[in-house]
Amino acid sequence: MHREVLPVRNPQGTIVGALSIESSAVEYNAFRHRGRALAQALYAFKESVARGDVKGSGNLTAFTARDGLLVVDHKLRIRYVSNIAEGFYHNLGVRQRLVGERIDALETGDEQLLWRAFEEGACLEQEDRVRDAIWLRRAIPLTPAGGPGGRPSALLPRKTALLLIRDVTLDRHQAANQVRLDAMIREIHHRVKNNLQTIVSLTRVEARRAQSEETKRALDELSNRIFAVAQVHESLSLDHESAIQLKDVARQIARQVRESLLPRDSKVSIDAEGDPLRLPPRQATAMALIINELVQNAVEHAFEPEEGGYVRIQLEDAPDHIRLAVVDSGRGLPEGLDWRNSPNLGLKIVQNLAKELHGAFEVRSQTAPARGLIAELKVSKVLPGGQ
Repeated sequence: MHREVLPVRNPQGTIVGALSIESSAVEYNAFRHRGRALAQALYAFKESVARGDVKGSGNLTAFTARDGLLVVDHKLRIRYVSNIAEGFYHNLGVRQRLVGERIDALETGDEQLLWRAFEEGACLEQEDRVRDAIWLRRAIPLTPAGGPGGRPSALLPRKTALLLIRDVTLDRHQAANQVRLDAMIREIHHRVKNNLQTIVSLTRVEARRAQSEETKRALDELSNRIFAVAQVHESLSLDHESAIQLKDVARQIARQVRESLLPRDSKVSIDAEGDPLRLPPRQATAMALIINELVQNAVEHAFEPEEGGYVRIQLEDAPDHIRLAVVDSGRGLPEGLDWRNSPNLGLKIVQNLAKELHGAFEVRSQTAPARGLIAELKVSKVLPGGQ
């Protein structure tokens, strides 16, 4: 292992730290055989970093193994070129030997960035199209330490720069394709939402025309279930990250249930509170349906006609699980009711969805002096199989 340690000084010249550069023996020996021009340039770069003279370096994109490297002097003559950089120029159709050639003769526009870096004495970065490629270029002007008396080295004039090049053509094309794909997926979700909303509207029309109260209630409940799924697709059509903000969906469901199942003058309030949970689409869809069923059950069974109260949708983001609870201030769980084997369709839907989520579902009455019922679902953040 080869290790080099340089003192780091502040603008006043006081040593404030140390710069340690480590490389394996193989890397160090390979570096020594790449020519004195590169060695001088990199030594000047290390010295400049240690002195804090690399102006604007914090604005540069990090260097990677994909970068090609050139050393270019103040006359724009190439003193060193790495194999990767040579490959980039070769891909553009440049066939001549690069070392000793003026970089402006290559007609790739590199000289414009280099002149600006020399004039400003600062690191500069630029990304643009070079013929059929897209290059990310970074120019780093160097101030060589020089020999006795601060004289510049014959190999490294006072105005010299490192030019790093990365071909990002494929990255940008992939990014553009991803943008188009995201837009297409959002459009699909938007159309699915619109189709579901149309079904909701048609179901509501049929509910208003229904002759029996039982039929009307069944159609209203079906409409609310479809609406809950539509809200997930609405969120996906707006959020390119494909993660659903569950509290927003819960509030929309609460509004829909209130408008469809409660009279305008009802004194029952429905709201969502707690943490802003963000879930993947599949889990969010299941949770939205669960919220819809539990809120509908609370509205239908917890309160007497003309009675006031509340239904609260509680969301909690705990360290190892997420918790959903629908709490009401109604009459509570009827004595002797076995909710696990209840014929109630809503509860059956909730229990089946809870199993799909590998969650623990429980229904219980609130403890005195509070009254009402708590329907609670806890879902572990680590599913079976480590997902």
